[in-house]
Amino acid sequence: MPMPIHTIDEYNKVVEVSWYTPEMDPNQLTFPCVLPFSQMYPLCCIDIRNFLNQIYIFADDQFQHSALIDETLQKSLDELLCNNVCQSLIDRLSSQYPGQIVQILINFGHFETACEELQSLVFNLRSSTSVSGPVVLRATKKFQEGKKLAEKRIFELVNSKIDDLIDTAEYDW
Repeated sequence: MPMPIHTIDEYNKVVEVSWYTPEMDPNQLTFPCVLPFSQMYPLCCIDIRNFLNQIYIFADDQFQHSALIDETLQKSLDELLCNNVCQSLIDRLSSQYPGQIVQILINFGHFETACEELQSLVFNLRSSTSVSGPVVLRATKKFQEGKKLAEKRIFELVNSKIDDLIDTAEYDW
């Protein structure tokens, strides 16, 4: 379900922790309002930000091999996003409820944007100056593929409904 927001403070907290760029000025919103993504999205964003903070705190205090930290961080983020977040959304595409599939499609889009922002953030936070080049998360492509699967699933459900209607129309009343 889309995420309901009841106050401006709650809205500001969600925008602050997630990679979400609001379409409207917050002062123009009336509360309660509904954000397009489900509650899963900002909760995952919080966990990812906490993970980043903790790994870099650990790296600064305990570890001298910064290139290894950067590589491990990238692999860990990919594993988390691909295997846990994206796969759980893909698993839910078997639903028969078009509204749920549409919500999953919207979530895929927001997670794709988050991955792109995360790539920039990790690149800027890199602890190793010897590592060059952009950070590329496999998860970005995985979320793009998930969006295509969700769109395909929506068309399957719509086509199924159309087939049912055609079958009903051809019924000998």
